[in-house]
Amino acid sequence: MDDKISSLLEWLRQDDEFYLNECVEIKDTVQSGRGVYLDCGELKLNTPIVSIPGDYQLNKVSVLSHISHFNNAIQGSIGNTPIKDASDYYNQTNDDDPRYKAYKLLTTSFLEKLSSFQLLSMYILAEWFLLPHWSNGKITSFWKPFFECWPTNEELSTIPTIWALSDNPLTKELLNHLPETSKTHVNRISTLVSKDWEVLQNIFEVWSTLHACPTNDNMYGMDEIFNFFLRIYFTINSRCLYAEIPGNGDDTASNFTLVPYVDFFNHTVDPDVHCYPRVKYMKKGKCGIGKFEIYCGRYSYKDLDEQLYLNYGAHSNDFLLNEYGFLISNNHWNNLDISKELKCILAKSPETVAFLKEWDYWDDYTISVEDISYRIIIALSHLTTRDNRKVTNLINGYMSEDYFRKENYRILKNLLEQLKLNSISKITQLNKLTPYDDLTTLYVRNIANLYEDEIEIINTIITSISPGY
Repeated sequence: MDDKISSLLEWLRQDDEFYLNECVEIKDTVQSGRGVYLDCGELKLNTPIVSIPGDYQLNKVSVLSHISHFNNAIQGSIGNTPIKDASDYYNQTNDDDPRYKAYKLLTTSFLEKLSSFQLLSMYILAEWFLLPHWSNGKITSFWKPFFECWPTNEELSTIPTIWALSDNPLTKELLNHLPETSKTHVNRISTLVSKDWEVLQNIFEVWSTLHACPTNDNMYGMDEIFNFFLRIYFTINSRCLYAEIPGNGDDTASNFTLVPYVDFFNHTVDPDVHCYPRVKYMKKGKCGIGKFEIYCGRYSYKDLDEQLYLNYGAHSNDFLLNEYGFLISNNHWNNLDISKELKCILAKSPETVAFLKEWDYWDDYTISVEDISYRIIIALSHLTTRDNRKVTNLINGYMSEDYFRKENYRILKNLLEQLKLNSISKITQLNKLTPYDDLTTLYVRNIANLYEDEIEIINTIITSISPGY
């Protein structure tokens, strides 16, 4: 076990509510990176694996509680979020702590406007990177053992949005080779990152001028701070876990927590089989939301060195790469969005476009290895017949899609064969690129895998529909 994991466990064991099953341990492998593995014995259904106290989780409640220790003006509550006392985690005599000056600048009105994502990004950056700098290395954060186990810049660099927001010309060029769905995903995330940075940039600029910094020569520039922000942003994005946070109501985007040790569990495509989470809201600490626990699911772990898994959700490889930076082999959640190409074909018939828009069947056309979207069936059925009555009957279940199948499948097969040629061409282009190092070779391989996933879906669908006409 490496020193960082040892320090993490020593930190967690300060709380008597922490529990770790003696049969598991963290291992680091070339294939999976860090993960949780069976070290001895056997794990069966509902066996507890790990339990993390609320006070050792990072979320809106715990962050506001820790900030309030240095700023009495925000004690009580922020909006509907209660602020608990976190004073037990600090040396009461350390008046030289630079956080008194830094966090004093955070007004209640400013904090109320921040999303949970923005709040955690700001706080973690201050605690992880700025605090040691402000204090000339004399003060470190309570959360340091947790931070030290987070991914490096290199480990996060497989996420395409980071390419878009960095100054590396090579990775920016690779963006041009991404599938269209991934490009859309990158643009969406880039917009979110830029908006959050715009909100937080001013406070970082103000903090950088505080005399808590030893000398101006040692101050971080805003470019450096932005790079810290990117690292933190994607660490949060790839490691946050759902939990109901007081004051957030039904705001799913803000109901999340960061949980040490639990974030070492890697993803499996199989839902409701391996390990599962549970939050014990009645077991709240001084400033936490409740204990976050992981239990063994229906799958029994018996083999030594077998990896334990969590299911992050029904995610395609495109989603996993853009949100987490990795891919899964044989991912049955993969899908192919053919909306752009199919809409070009449908646009040749204005009456079809009008009909589909009226019935809310315009756009969002996808296929997977197991399914052709019913939206595609409806769209093609109208295109091939221009018969409003018959397609309306199809929509309402009064008519079978078999009536439309032959012409529908002919058009769909021609479209998919063209898309397959395009994917093959993209892989050929990628194979011609000269890799600079092992890391860029991995970037290229990941992109090629996305096109290979597309080809697998296309081949499966073409094979399944070929007997139909």
